[in-house]
Amino acid sequence: MKPAVPSHSDTFVDPKDLWDTGNPRLHLGTQRFLTSEEHLEFLVRHGVEHMALNRMPLDRDIGWDVDWLAGERERCARFGVTWRWWRCPFSP
Repeated sequence: MKPAVPSHSDTFVDPKDLWDTGNPRLHLGTQRFLTSEEHLEFLVRHGVEHMALNRMPLDRDIGWDVDWLAGERERCARFGVTWRWWRCPFSP
């Protein structure tokens, strides 16, 4: 496989020579969906394998509900989607 960017050269690199089918570089993910069955089915149908959550319940006295977080991660896993991260609500 040729390097993605020729070093100090004007040599043209054919994009077809850059694609390694054994080690693809594309990583599909999203940050704008919920973990509803409808959303997860949509994501899987379109090849998304990783997601982030933008909303989660926060109790000002106890913080986040670990059981809820684990349940959401398990729900995603049942659809083959990996829940990688979530946005922490730091603002009041």
